[in-house]
Amino acid sequence: MKDAWDRFEAVVTQMQPGLLEKLGHPVSEAEIKDAESRLGFSLPHDYANLLRIHNGQLQRAHFLFGRHEFLSLARAMSEWSIWNDLLEEGDFDDRSPKSEVGIQPVWWSQGWLPFAGNGGGDFLCLDMAPSVEGQSGQVIEIFHDAPERTLVAKNFRDWFIGLA
Repeated sequence: MKDAWDRFEAVVTQMQPGLLEKLGHPVSEAEIKDAESRLGFSLPHDYANLLRIHNGQLQRAHFLFGRHEFLSLARAMSEWSIWNDLLEEGDFDDRSPKSEVGIQPVWWSQGWLPFAGNGGGDFLCLDMAPSVEGQSGQVIEIFHDAPERTLVAKNFRDWFIGLA
């Protein structure tokens, strides 16, 4: 993942000088273990390795990942908790998702971890609870107000390499 990050960093430096200065310091192993304990699943290896390089964006700036801000692990956990609270309160009971093959036909799953967001409630998520046709760790895109649940990449590594 370090090689992929180095390539990505070179592209970002050319296109958006100064953006890399707005990235967080590496996440600690204790923070990763705490998150995994709260989530009930392990973070995909490549995602955890990226967090060990930079723990998200420190502040809103130009989005690092195209249309999406790179969320810190704390922010990812906060968004995950918010969506879980909405699920438990029944906010999604009357919603009918349109999930692509490999993605559970639900509005929200506790097995989805947002890692990048557009600032408007839409996210790229790690899908750790796919349907039987899917693959654990696949990257999906979800929208807060639209039913589409789309498959973006078969895993985090492939998604990230596609950025650079």
